[in-house]
Amino acid sequence: MKKLVCLLLTVTLLLTISATAFAAETTTALTLNSALKRAFNTSITLKNSQTEIEKTDQIYKDASSTLQYTPIDISFNPNDGGPFSYYYSAEFNKRKAEKEYDNSRRQLIIDVKTAYYDIQKYEKKIKAAEVARERSQIKLLQAKAKYEVGLITKADLITAEAQVATDVADLVDCQSKLDNSYSDLNKLLGNPIKDRYKLADLPQVTKQDIDVDSMVNLAAGVSYEIWTAEAAAKLANHTKLFAKLYDVGDYSAAQEDNKAADARESIRKSTRALCFSINSLYEKNNQLTEQIRQGQENLKVAKAQFAAGVITKDNVLNADYALKQVEAGQLEVASAYEVALDTLYRLTGKLSTEPPK
Repeated sequence: MKKLVCLLLTVTLLLTISATAFAAETTTALTLNSALKRAFNTSITLKNSQTEIEKTDQIYKDASSTLQYTPIDISFNPNDGGPFSYYYSAEFNKRKAEKEYDNSRRQLIIDVKTAYYDIQKYEKKIKAAEVARERSQIKLLQAKAKYEVGLITKADLITAEAQVATDVADLVDCQSKLDNSYSDLNKLLGNPIKDRYKLADLPQVTKQDIDVDSMVNLAAGVSYEIWTAEAAAKLANHTKLFAKLYDVGDYSAAQEDNKAADARESIRKSTRALCFSINSLYEKNNQLTEQIRQGQENLKVAKAQFAAGVITKDNVLNADYALKQVEAGQLEVASAYEVALDTLYRLTGKLSTEPPK
């Protein structure tokens, strides 16, 4: 156990040195708006979506031209409906590419915000983990002193050592997740994976009056997911006449109709849950904000008592850890609120497809 504790402490020390080096290199603040603008300019997904629009437009024009010179008279055989199937499919793919492009732009906003706020979340969690590690190290020193004079058992000493190992492991885990969050943001921005920033903006929690039923109906009518499912069903019903086996065409159309109905109900269910989640997150944020005020006062009192010699350093660290835990939780809830709100607006078509100016 002692070897494990020493190893984990060494790893933590190395990671702390690395983190300090990164911090020293950080000179430029990165605002959320700057990150969004950068992502819109460099996104491979958006570039591919633009290319898809151009490609499907060319195919649609070719299909339209082909259909224009396909005669329909008394001798027309549905089995010869290849040009019609080609046209309807090309029209569907063209419109889908355009819809997907707008949806990808909205989703990019959500993805950037998620990665941006995740960095701040893990920075907060690291601060709490560092306090927890310091606290357990102090308690281990106390345990060793007590053990030497016979006040505690060997099992108590091992428990203290295990707590140090646990807290060190938690710190290393948070540092690893922070690095992953930076990697996620850098990928979205098209920047080198090792780039680090001083993030300037925190998530904002502003009360929104959400009419659940209106939002559910709106999402079920205009969301990208619903449009795709319904357009696919419409395509199947258009092209079933040209199927080699008529019954197979009917079966395919029926399957797409069922998928569209299922997609509509799924969107209604998920949107409803999202609305209630947003309201819940708002109230949870208010609760944690009050707990932060309480934690700040508790820490202030603990520091005063420590200065007066009434309590020991580990008691101060208890109050400090409790505060930092709540601060990390509040930031996590606030970011979840903002991302959930944007997700709702994406589903209802209210989220802008343009980056901030």
